Amino acid sequence: MRTESQYLRCYAQPEAHQVTCLTPLLTEYDNVLTVPAHAEPAEALELLSDIRGKRALAIWVVNDPQGASVAARTQTQALLSFIQKKFKPQNFPEHGFLFASQPDLDILCVERTDNTTPLNPKQGVGAARKIAADIAVALAARGYIRSRMIHCCDADTRLPQNYFTQTATSPDKRRAAAVYSFRHTLPPGPIGQAVFHYERYLRRHITGLAQAGSPYAFHSLGSTLAIDIEAYQAVRGFPLRAAAEDFYLLNKLAKVGVIDRLAGAPVVLQGRISSRVPIGTGPAVQRILAGRPPVESPPASYLQLGIVLEHLRIAANLGTVPMVLQQQLTPDILRHLERALQASQHPNHRLRHLHTWFDGLKTRQYLRHLQARTPCGCTAVTIRTLDEHQLRNLQETLLVQEQRIAAGPAGVPWHVPHTE
Repeated sequence: MRTESQYLRCYAQPEAHQVTCLTPLLTEYDNVLTVPAHAEPAEALELLSDIRGKRALAIWVVNDPQGASVAARTQTQALLSFIQKKFKPQNFPEHGFLFASQPDLDILCVERTDNTTPLNPKQGVGAARKIAADIAVALAARGYIRSRMIHCCDADTRLPQNYFTQTATSPDKRRAAAVYSFRHTLPPGPIGQAVFHYERYLRRHITGLAQAGSPYAFHSLGSTLAIDIEAYQAVRGFPLRAAAEDFYLLNKLAKVGVIDRLAGAPVVLQGRISSRVPIGTGPAVQRILAGRPPVESPPASYLQLGIVLEHLRIAANLGTVPMVLQQQLTPDILRHLERALQASQHPNHRLRHLHTWFDGLKTRQYLRHLQARTPCGCTAVTIRTLDEHQLRNLQETLLVQEQRIAAGPAGVPWHVPHTE
């Protein structure tokens, strides 16, 4: 328990300590689900019906960033009013907690609005996720949560029937996190077309990374995560960021353990226009509809990435930088490669050092470097109008292809096979 105590003492949000006021109301839970909710409609609570009967605790952080629009604040207050009316929760106003006990499902609502303490707009959803996850860590430390996993989703998510059982076991004891399979709903009309093309863009990127042999070939969507409690604390929890908090957390988790890429029934995400966060599905769909689709790296870029990664493995084994690799790398990467080869005599340690530095962020930067070097090979996502039947068939085909190509766990390898 040393890691937990140190994390809770030094890095956890204050709410993780304040939750002790709920001790008389708590029971033991098989699982915990964390949900940030900002400017969400009352229909978001339908998510709770997906986990009824699972002996779970749902931790909702209903929030507004400071300076949120009047419309957003009004919608958030409407959700809080609906929670009060529907669940008749006990109120702990000194901490902004609402607690409701339901058959096989308890609900803890943490209010962070103008009525209590609104979130720092520069921390946004990262702060909301961290508050919920830190409370889960605190409750697990006190024996209230049996599962090792903190499950994370969004208020517009629908969960499959076997949601919790998909993460109940793992073939690898070093699992740091699991990433659920997912698909978006496809509304009729232009919005559905834009959502499909954005989802296809995401899948092509992950498939390209997997085919290149990158240890960072996994989606980083906050609504599809389950995180090992020990690993979560080891990387000091969610970063306090208004966007990309999921990407940066997973980027760290991949360096301390395995990322399971689950191939079970997918989590269903709502395909919609949204401006709640600066990046993600909602803003991407808005840009596509405005004629500004994302730019894809061509297959040749992922092939080049694969060549570089293979040469990194060879260099880690041999202890020298092959001349052909020197010609393929940027000066920055080459410098770190040479340092890694000097830092250890053991191939495993050298390779771990290389993959820890050449991480998911550096991989994205390298792909952008290739785009800038050969811009003629990069193309914006092609938007074709497809009928509803074609959209759904292609969506399912791309999901199956990705699951097949990205089979098995991701994460920085702990050993390297010998290369002649």
